[in-house]
Amino acid sequence: MALTAYPFDNQTVTEQQYGDLFGSVAQSGILGAPTANNFKVTAAGSSMQLTVTAVGGASRALVRGHAVLMTTNEVVTVPAAAATVRADLVVLRLDYAANTIGPAIRTGTAGSSTPPSPVWGTGGVYEIPLAAVAVGANVTTISSANLTDLRRFTGPSTGVWSTAARPNTPLSFGYNTTLQRWEFTLDGTAWLNIGYVDLASSGQVTGILPVANGGTGQTTLNALRNSLGLGASTSAPLPVANGGTGATTRDGIRDTIDLKVQQADPGHAPGRIWIKLP
Repeated sequence: MALTAYPFDNQTVTEQQYGDLFGSVAQSGILGAPTANNFKVTAAGSSMQLTVTAVGGASRALVRGHAVLMTTNEVVTVPAAAATVRADLVVLRLDYAANTIGPAIRTGTAGSSTPPSPVWGTGGVYEIPLAAVAVGANVTTISSANLTDLRRFTGPSTGVWSTAARPNTPLSFGYNTTLQRWEFTLDGTAWLNIGYVDLASSGQVTGILPVANGGTGQTTLNALRNSLGLGASTSAPLPVANGGTGATTRDGIRDTIDLKVQQADPGHAPGRIWIKLP
C-alpha cells in the first residue's frame, strides 16, 4: 500500500513521523519574548569559547516539533582560525541519530565572510541559526563584536479573544473581538495593532502628510487656510484675490467693490457704482 497514515491506536509512530507531523504545525524557533536572552550567544573575548545562554534555568525552543529545555548555559568552541578569514554559524541542532537537540557550530569556508546555511533534513539533522561568528585570520579569541544574533522566535498559532481575555504568551497573534481588529504582542504585555491606524493617536501618527501624498502639508487650521489662499486666520475674511469679498459686513463688502448706496454724490471714480437713495 502506497499510503501511510498516523497516529492511530496500536500503531508505532517514529520520531521522523512525529517531526513530519508537528513540524508542519509548529514553527521552529526560540520560545519566549524576543527581548529576552534565551539561547543568546555571547563571547567573553578571552578564548574561542562561546556561551549559549539559559534564562532563569528554563530556556525552551522547538525544532521540527521537538521540544528542548536548556536549564544551564551551554558552551561551544569555535574551531581554530585559519590563515584567512572565515564565518561560522552557531546553530541549535536536532540530530535524529543521536536523539539530541543542542547548540553546535557549523564551520564556514576559509576565505569567505558568509556563514554556511543551517542544514535542514540532510542525514537526519535539522538546524536553526543562533548566531553568525566572524573568525579573523589566525585569531585566538572571539569577542562580542564578532557575533551577529540570528535567533528566530516562535509562539502560539492564531487565536481569537476579547481585550479582557488576552493571552500573556509572547508572540501571540489573533483577533480582538472587543476592538474588532487583529493584534499581536512580542512580550505578552504590550499589544500592537495589525492593519489598523488610530489617527487620533500621536503614538501611531507622527509628522506631516505632504500634499503630494494626499495630505495638506500643514499642522494647524490657520496654516492650512493660508496655504490654500483662504487667509491666514480663521477669523479673517476670504481675500478678493481668492474669490472672496475681503470683508465681514454688508457695508464692508460694498466698500470693497466700490458700490455706493447713498443720497450724496460720492464723486467720480473708475469702476464705481452709485445707487442714489431718494
